[in-house]
Amino acid sequence: MADGWYVDLPVEAEERLKAAEGRGAVGVDLGLRTLATFSDGCCAPAVMPHCAEHKRIVRLSRSMSRKQKGSANRAKAKAKLARLHLRIANVRKDALHKLTTTLATNYSTIGTEDLNVSGMLKNGKLARAIADAGFAAVCGEEGSGGCFGNRETGLCEAEKPGLHSNLQTT
Repeated sequence: MADGWYVDLPVEAEERLKAAEGRGAVGVDLGLRTLATFSDGCCAPAVMPHCAEHKRIVRLSRSMSRKQKGSANRAKAKAKLARLHLRIANVRKDALHKLTTTLATNYSTIGTEDLNVSGMLKNGKLARAIADAGFAAVCGEEGSGGCFGNRETGLCEAEKPGLHSNLQTT
């Protein structure tokens, strides 16, 4: 099992997510070189954990495939590979959580592009980079409204990036 141990401690705390003062609406443009570029000029850097660890994944996969099925050594190699995949997932999840938290705490209205991520993943040249960036997770979190708390969110057509004229709040 690659997951390890977790401790869950119940804590009583007051809700910290209040109306963001000083900054109103922001448009978010998702990209590959920078994960998100905000309409006020700020940027969130792209992490790309899978690209950084791709050689290790290939090496560990090759090592595991050389082991005899059912052996203890194959189980150890499988656990190493699973730990690496878990680490990559955790790095990506952390970066996306930091992005959505920054948006939720600093802005009262958030507008993003209405991206067809599943269609973009069909492009063989960009599929790995798009999956690694986590576009689907950002779009999914934005759509659910759970990560942005009580913030007003909206979608803008990807072909027409003029946020102020095309913002449709949800």
